[in-house]
Amino acid sequence: MKKLNKYKILICILFLLVISSCKEKNEGQKKIETIENNIKEVEEVKDIKSFLNLVNKPNSIIKDFSFGDNIQINKFNHFRDSLGVSSFIFQIETINSDIDLDKYRINLRITPFSNQNNLLREDSKKSNLNYDSWFSDFKIKNSNSNTKYIVFSLRTDISEFKNIELFLYDKQLKKFIGNKVSIDYEFENYLNSSKKVNVHKTDGILGREFSVSNFKAYMKEGSKGFYVAYQLTDVVPEERFAKKRLMINIFPTDSYQDFLREDSKKNNSSFDSWYYDIKIKEYENSQFLWAYIPTEILDFNKIEAYIYDETQKRFVGLPVILKDVSLDFNK
Repeated sequence: MKKLNKYKILICILFLLVISSCKEKNEGQKKIETIENNIKEVEEVKDIKSFLNLVNKPNSIIKDFSFGDNIQINKFNHFRDSLGVSSFIFQIETINSDIDLDKYRINLRITPFSNQNNLLREDSKKSNLNYDSWFSDFKIKNSNSNTKYIVFSLRTDISEFKNIELFLYDKQLKKFIGNKVSIDYEFENYLNSSKKVNVHKTDGILGREFSVSNFKAYMKEGSKGFYVAYQLTDVVPEERFAKKRLMINIFPTDSYQDFLREDSKKNNSSFDSWYYDIKIKEYENSQFLWAYIPTEILDFNKIEAYIYDETQKRFVGLPVILKDVSLDFNK
């Protein structure tokens, strides 16, 4: 009798596992169907042709991006037409001529600065996402010069883009494939421009080997954080940054002491410390070590930067120090 009960229990468990597996499969299928059917507010721009034919396009970021498995992109532009439709334009440098565009869809994700989070779509807010996402069929546009573009046009009230990402989705494999394009849009525009806001000359050598010439900072009004970038004097091979981290200490003035992190206050510390894996951006033959600091502090007695060597398990060299720094909002 006991053996019979054991068999019944086993049968019940197996039955529940089958139901659970079917449920997960159905939920997964629903997600895939959502991806394949979700074309949200994709628009046709009225005057996109005239924009594509401009030689010097505004809001350009010139940079090499590897997209998917066999597409190379060399420039990005953002264009908003007279009817309020935004276009995100990726200029193609090379593409495999055998690629079957019908096999793919493209996914665009735009992340605003925190001061525009209220402009995200309602479905993004309900899902606790900090970005909006759109899917579209994969189409390529040509200009009169036969330059090829991926153009993603949509309606959005968001105007200040912290990050723009482009993904390639394979409809047969039902998954994203290859490399994505990721652009820290306004920050990268700022690094590439001649704007002098929040630019400080500085001399020093980070980690005994990285000579620094400039400090740049970028902050949007209302945003709860800012970018910092240390411009290197010389171009350095990326392998020299391996197994190294960047530490930044920010010492606020008295009027901003209340904006220190709670853990800093509990430890009676007069500064916040932030650790980062080394991240590099390259512009006009210059390299920048950069980081995003999530703080509302605007005035600093000093800002220190160190290099931590994970092989030696210690900080190396002297810090690069900037004193009496006040940040202005970037327009």
